[in-house]
Amino acid sequence: MRFSSPYSAAATLLFAGVSAHTWVEQMSVIGDNGTFVGAPGYSRGYVPRGPDFADAKMSYLLPPNDGSGRIRISQADFLCRPEQRNANSNPPDWPQLRALPGSMVAAKYLENGHVTLPATQMGKPGSGGLIYIYATTKPNPDMKIPDIFKWTATGDLATGRLLAVNNYDDGRCYQVNGASEMSVARQKEFPNPPAGQPITATHESWCETDFQIPKDAQAGSMAVYWVWQWPTLASMNPNGPLGKDEMYTTCSDVQIVNDASTINQAVSGKVLEGQDPRKEAVKNFQERIANVTLPANPAFYGPNSNFSANTSSGAPAPPSSATSPPPVPSAPGAPGAPSVPGAPPMSFTTLTRTMSVTVTRTLGAAGLTGAAAPTGTTQGQGKRSVRPRGY
Repeated sequence: MRFSSPYSAAATLLFAGVSAHTWVEQMSVIGDNGTFVGAPGYSRGYVPRGPDFADAKMSYLLPPNDGSGRIRISQADFLCRPEQRNANSNPPDWPQLRALPGSMVAAKYLENGHVTLPATQMGKPGSGGLIYIYATTKPNPDMKIPDIFKWTATGDLATGRLLAVNNYDDGRCYQVNGASEMSVARQKEFPNPPAGQPITATHESWCETDFQIPKDAQAGSMAVYWVWQWPTLASMNPNGPLGKDEMYTTCSDVQIVNDASTINQAVSGKVLEGQDPRKEAVKNFQERIANVTLPANPAFYGPNSNFSANTSSGAPAPPSSATSPPPVPSAPGAPGAPSVPGAPPMSFTTLTRTMSVTVTRTLGAAGLTGAAAPTGTTQGQGKRSVRPRGY
């Protein structure tokens, strides 16, 4: 999302809501010391940001804005956009990522105001929602979005496996926007000057989703699916009291290799202007990699979701499990934030709008007072059940 002025950007977003969308720009292997190593990799059907670029060439929204008014995903919704449904379909100039079994990886994307302008859409979960990373060695071009939510952290790679669950906001990323207090603060805390420029030079800092290539992955191609869940929560937006699903996906392949030298020898794609100059992952990337905790809030889909009961206008279907879902906060007006026991609750914003030109935003320093965060459900094995702070 590009604007001539950060102030005009803020004004536009306050009235129209955040309209730009997000996809994985590139992936990089993270070295043991946290720096990015080797050449970056790109998604299937990757289209670079050039003079004739448009969001629609890379963005994939579910349910689509097709005029139907549908507010729920359905069993018929494809996991990947048409250009990304076939495995190993990278353009020659934009190759796949190469990684070893056990490699740590950052999938990088622009925050597009979903982090630093949090009050632009009512009823959204804090921290920009959640991103799930899934992988399989046997991708199916006809896979539907509900199919992937059945995968767990203990599944085999042929069937499909959940690799990580991260906040959209990695705690560091930002647009350069003088109208956003968060952006200004992060620019100072996490400067990101382009190469050869002074530390005071500014550049957008991309967000990242961190995950690990399974140690049992064999040499060859492995499909990696980036799924961002950013629902509008029920009873939080008067224009949509039932809430609304909102998901975006990016479908990629990673070439698994057994020789570390092939990673360092990987050939980069064409040089792109405007790429994030940052050379290292977020400091807590290992905690983010280890997290496979699923949120208790039923607004976020998971293995127990019952998609067969979804309708175009109804609330999300209840879990299909016979057990009752975990409790959600009972504080009046407090949305159920995905959380991990012992971690601080995710922040939420309340937007009050009048019929005049004035827009009043009420922003709590740490979210809505008194909103108890629900307990998440961990699906993992061994150390993979680590529960990072701030999630």
